[in-house]
Amino acid sequence: MKKIIEAIIQWLAHWDKDKLLHVMIIMIVALTTASILHIADFTTWIVIVGSLITAAIAAIGKEIYDEHQDGDWFDTKDLIADGVGLVLAELYIITLIL
Repeated sequence: MKKIIEAIIQWLAHWDKDKLLHVMIIMIVALTTASILHIADFTTWIVIVGSLITAAIAAIGKEIYDEHQDGDWFDTKDLIADGVGLVLAELYIITLIL
């Protein structure tokens, strides 16, 4: 697992600031949601799925917001960065909970 995370970090090192912010914000949303659900004593699967859904909604919501602000519709690179942040957060959550 450690080698996979190190490889992802090396890959992310070449991304621009905006994409790294997407990764970090989605990770924060997912981890915060998972923490709240875990503290509220929900089951493991509810914690995992709840954090996944909440972060996905945040990512898609941000793209919809951008579309209304700038007229830019879904930026594929932003969604990829969001996906990377979501995968990293979920891996971390699963590692901690299970």
